[in-house]
Amino acid sequence: MSHYRFTHTANLVKLNHILWAVNITSRYMPGKVKCLARALTTYTLMVQYGYVPQLRIGVAKGESGQLEAHAWVENQGLVVIGQLPDLTRFKTLPSLGKH
Repeated sequence: MSHYRFTHTANLVKLNHILWAVNITSRYMPGKVKCLARALTTYTLMVQYGYVPQLRIGVAKGESGQLEAHAWVENQGLVVIGQLPDLTRFKTLPSLGKH
């Protein structure tokens, strides 16, 4: 019975509400909130509410040769947080597991 309630929790908490909460709380954090913190928070909340997101971390070489990294979350093949105009330039690191 608890599995039934868990799978229906995702229907009660819409993805846009999770993203709204992450975006609002990011405004009140000291300093500039980095993409990794936002992606991890989004990923954790999505898993908690029954979604099956993918946490992506990618690396790329910057214009002056420096290493750059970026984190984002995908759900059903779509980026839900961390979208960048040039996201495809980041080489995605291998996943560490299903969740």
